[in-house]
Amino acid sequence: MFMPVEDRFWEKVNKTGPVHPTLRTRCWMWTAAKHTQGYGLFQFATRTTVRAHRLSWEFIRGSTGGKHVLHHCDVTACVNPAHLYLGTSAENARDRRVRGRSAHGDSHKSRTRPESVPRGADHYLRKHPEKRLLGEATGSAKLTEAQVVSILSEHRPYRVSYNKLARKYGVHPETIARVVRGEYWGHVKGSVVI
Repeated sequence: MFMPVEDRFWEKVNKTGPVHPTLRTRCWMWTAAKHTQGYGLFQFATRTTVRAHRLSWEFIRGSTGGKHVLHHCDVTACVNPAHLYLGTSAENARDRRVRGRSAHGDSHKSRTRPESVPRGADHYLRKHPEKRLLGEATGSAKLTEAQVVSILSEHRPYRVSYNKLARKYGVHPETIARVVRGEYWGHVKGSVVI
């Protein structure tokens, strides 16, 4: 039998959680799936997953208007709408920092679980070099492949300077230097015969 989404949501909530000392009301604890940070997760039939406290706000108080849903109680599994409030991204970051939840220094994932951060040979682009975007495909390229070939053929140390080439092609001299050294457009430099 089909159960309405809101009923399915509230059956996963235990309303007998700890009493918050300043709010003087109980936390409503999410009892189903949780994020690694302790936030409740609710999955719709469409396989869309949302944070439970956000959905609790929307069921009781309506739309969030694109804002973050923050906790007064600092209990990540709490979905009591009385313990929630709306805030901007900056307020969310400040709240996270004030409560000591920002990962930094020795508490950052790269230090606590270094094996979970792919580096070196384990990095995605090392494992799949064919997926790396090169040249004009990156979307941020200032030069075309034809211009790079021209730069490489025109550059002569102590005769044609980086500055002169930079003015001609409308880029910074350091860009020309990196093209010549093969730091930028290295895949082209290897194929150009000078």
